[in-house]
Amino acid sequence: FYWAGLLSSNALGKVTEISVRLPSVLAGAGTGFLTTLLGCWMFSPVTGFMAGLMAATSLQFTYLSILGRIDMLFVFFITLAITASWKMIHDSDARTRYLFSWLAAAALGFAVLTKGPLGLIFPLLTLFVYSRITKAAIPWLRLFLIPLAMTALWLIEGSIEGGKEFMEMIHRESIGRISDDPSIAYHNEPFYIYFFMIAYGFFPWSLFLPVVLWQGLKNHLQDLRWLYPALAFFILFIFLSLIPGKRDAYLVPVYPMVALLIAHGISRSDDEKNRSVKGWTWTWLTIMVALTGFRIFVPLTAIKPE
Repeated sequence: FYWAGLLSSNALGKVTEISVRLPSVLAGAGTGFLTTLLGCWMFSPVTGFMAGLMAATSLQFTYLSILGRIDMLFVFFITLAITASWKMIHDSDARTRYLFSWLAAAALGFAVLTKGPLGLIFPLLTLFVYSRITKAAIPWLRLFLIPLAMTALWLIEGSIEGGKEFMEMIHRESIGRISDDPSIAYHNEPFYIYFFMIAYGFFPWSLFLPVVLWQGLKNHLQDLRWLYPALAFFILFIFLSLIPGKRDAYLVPVYPMVALLIAHGISRSDDEKNRSVKGWTWTWLTIMVALTGFRIFVPLTAIKPE
C-alpha cells in the first residue's frame, strides 16, 4: 500500500490527501470491475452488473474505498486471485488456463505483501475445498512458490535493512494476531460478532442475504457456479470468526462473493421455474435503484473530503 501511495504521489507531483487515498479509490473501482467480470463469466452480464453494483454501493466497501488504508488494496488482490482462479480451472483453452494461473499466483503474492499470510491462506483454502469437491486440477506448486518467492525477497531485504526489530514486527503482525498475542491482538470480540458486522457492513444488500443463502443451499448446491463464491464466503467467514481479533474491515474480502450470491438470487427469482421467490424481483430491483441513487454521492468524498 505504501508503494502504491508513493507511486500515486509521484504521479501527482507531491504527497497530498488525495494521493494517499487514490490507491484505495482505484482498488475499490478495480474490485467492482472484477466482481462484475466474474459474475459475467459465471452467470450472465445482468448478474455480473448487479453484483458489481452491490459491491460498489455497500456501506463498508464504499467507506474503505475512500480511506488511506491498506484494506481495499488487499480486497482487490484477493478478488483478483479468486477471479483468475475461476478461469484457471474452467476455461476450455489450455493456454488461457496457464496464463491465468500465473495471474492468480501473482495476485496471491501481492495480497500477502499487502496484509500478510491471510492473503495466501484464504484463497488457497477455498481452492482446496473446491478442488476436492469438483476434482479440479490445481497447479499447487506455482500458486505456493510464486507468492512465497515474492514475499521472501521483501523479507530478506527488510531483515537486512531493519534487522531484529523488523523481524519482530513481522512476527507480531502475522502470527501475533492469530495467536492472541496481548501486544498486538487488538479488537478481541466474541465469535458471533461478524454476523452483526456483515449486517451493517454490507448494508443495504445484507437485508437479502438470509433468503438468498437459504435458497442457494436448498436449490443450488450442485451448481458449481454458485458453489464457488459460496465456498469463498463461508470459508473466510468461519476462519475469521475463529480468530480472536475481529474488525469489520477484516470481513470486506467476502463482500464481492456475497454480492455474487445475492445477484444470482435476484436473477434466479425472475425464473419461471423458481416461483417461490419470483415475487421478490421487482421489490429488490426497486430498492436497488433507489438506494444506489442515494449512495452514489459517497465516493465523491474522496475528492472533496471536507
